[in-house]
Amino acid sequence: MIPSEPIGPIGSGLLRVAAAILGRKSPTRGKHLQAHIVMRGIVSELPADFPFQITDPSGRTHRGVYALNVLVWNRGTQEISPSDFLDNAPLRLAVGKEAYIIKADSFSNDDQLACSAAQVDEQSVDIYFDCINPGDFLNIILFYGGKAMVDIDILGRIRGQAVSLDHQADEVKAGLGERLANFIVLLAIANMLVGLPISSWLIYRNYSFSDFFQTPTTIPPLLGSCFAMGIVLVGLFIQSRIFIWWERRKYPPGYPLHVDFEPTLIDNIKGMFLTVFRAKKQRLSASIFNWSKPVIMTRKKSKRLSVNDWIS
Repeated sequence: MIPSEPIGPIGSGLLRVAAAILGRKSPTRGKHLQAHIVMRGIVSELPADFPFQITDPSGRTHRGVYALNVLVWNRGTQEISPSDFLDNAPLRLAVGKEAYIIKADSFSNDDQLACSAAQVDEQSVDIYFDCINPGDFLNIILFYGGKAMVDIDILGRIRGQAVSLDHQADEVKAGLGERLANFIVLLAIANMLVGLPISSWLIYRNYSFSDFFQTPTTIPPLLGSCFAMGIVLVGLFIQSRIFIWWERRKYPPGYPLHVDFEPTLIDNIKGMFLTVFRAKKQRLSASIFNWSKPVIMTRKKSKRLSVNDWIS
């Protein structure tokens, strides 16, 4: 029987969405200056009881010195000049109260594009430039002490720009590729823990393991794939445990190894769940104060214009 509607309501809805996306015209950007963090790093760290100190030229000592790079990029079609910023809202970088700025530096992609960074106080730095043409960008380097993963506020308000200057929400949010990769890993782990026992039981009950190795075509492809992938992952897991056991034999009993500081399988699964379903990035700390500790990137919401933006 030929259906009266070859395309159901779901299919027609998907077609309309696809047509709307493909037929949408790219908006005229106009003024579109955006800034976000592209790098964080550790310059130097020392424990409190270490017989050395980290001292800056002013004589101030630090427990740890960290650096971050803020990219300021003109992605619009119009140039951005200092007069485009409101007098009470210049381009400014501010760190949280848990940290303090030691030094700030800046450079641009063009030698003729002059820029500088002036420290206002221990928590904020103002950025000055002459003119940022479409496609030009600035790199702002902050050296700071205190909390390594401190929150950074990118402040400033441009006349005629409809979108927010601060694009950190895009940086700390896990992208589609990262979420897909974590989803595939979660499926592989689930197959090892659940799919392998079920597929083994079904093969043992309805077929035989000799059929799997001698005549694999007699076993359904999905069932055979689940069993094979599960066996491979179990083999890799056993191999890693053997390597760890072999490494421990080189040291006294109870001596801590690097693997002892890494997160457990349960912690990794929790982090992957947050990445897949809540788009949260997870990184492992490289600090000597909390080595290999999972760090969930703080989720920042995209700033939107509100009535408060129009009240001075």
